[in-house]
Amino acid sequence: MGKKIICLIFILILVALLAMTVFGQRGLLHMTRLKEELGRFEESNQRLQEENLALKKHIEQLKNDRRHLEDLARDELGFARENELIYELKKKHK
Repeated sequence: MGKKIICLIFILILVALLAMTVFGQRGLLHMTRLKEELGRFEESNQRLQEENLALKKHIEQLKNDRRHLEDLARDELGFARENELIYELKKKHK
């Protein structure tokens, strides 16, 4: 009977250790969630780096490319060159 109790205690300790390994604060499930979160952060970081690079390129164009600046002013603000006519066509409403 004493061996059965010792065996039962050993099995309970083993089950508890296994449960902590899988479900504990530093267990497999927690590590899997952390790895997924790290992946999301890395993807977000990559997108932000690409966006940052595009913004830096745009800033350089605004500083150094007069033609780009002129095109931007014409497209977004409706500016025109001197002695230039702009025709604006209105849409017909049905």
